[in-house]
Amino acid sequence: MRVFSSRLHFCFAVEQLIRESVIACIPSAWDENHITYKIIETLKGKLNPDFVINSRNNTNVLWHPYKAKGKVETDFGDIAILVNIIYDDGKTLTGIGFLEAKRRNVHSKKFIQIKRRQLGRILKNAHYSRLLLYDYKDITQFADTSIFDRIPGSLHHSPFVPVTRSAVVPVSIALPKRITNISLYDFSLPFSYQLCFRYPNGLDLELSETSIGVVKGAIKKEYDSMEIPIAPKYIVAFSVSNGNRYPSLEYLPINRDLYVSA
Repeated sequence: MRVFSSRLHFCFAVEQLIRESVIACIPSAWDENHITYKIIETLKGKLNPDFVINSRNNTNVLWHPYKAKGKVETDFGDIAILVNIIYDDGKTLTGIGFLEAKRRNVHSKKFIQIKRRQLGRILKNAHYSRLLLYDYKDITQFADTSIFDRIPGSLHHSPFVPVTRSAVVPVSIALPKRITNISLYDFSLPFSYQLCFRYPNGLDLELSETSIGVVKGAIKKEYDSMEIPIAPKYIVAFSVSNGNRYPSLEYLPINRDLYVSA
């Protein structure tokens, strides 16, 4: 089992793997679906399936990625971060962070594949949904993550310098602002930060039964006289616990007829 000295060091390790994955897709595989698959493949190959983060209390983490076996309708987004948190007092929280991946077009400042109709549909279904943006250049102008300032010498010349190749932006901001270019970064956070600090603390998660039903494959949509599940292409499942409690993925509501290990 791997041990990280702090959540910040864990975030740095995740950031490095995400960055490595995005860069590996330039230029011949510059497609959001391939980039997403590459990130998941790299994290699975290089990040232990279970690890401990030594912070105020030991944080124990189990995680595993899944992919849909067949056709799905991604009305909530094409990626779901399924999180189960077990608190010190035994209480639990299960929620889902939905992400819709888009890549910056080469030699352009735009994300041409961002469509208002699609964002409207996703936002209607998932209020806390995020755009997951991939860039072939460094992203530096995202929102303040002053946690980086807490490490002496962290700015400008340290491994914790706030530079990334993948950022998240709330759909609730992107849609009304009508922005489809790199100005979205003004409202963004690094994807690694979202994964390591926001979701594991129960933030930006959908908690409704409808959202849980999505990963169960319980919601259908008629398409060409067939019923197609409304579900993400990928689910990344996390179980997080503190102190002496141990996480478990066993009871997470994933439809194993619809999903296989990624």
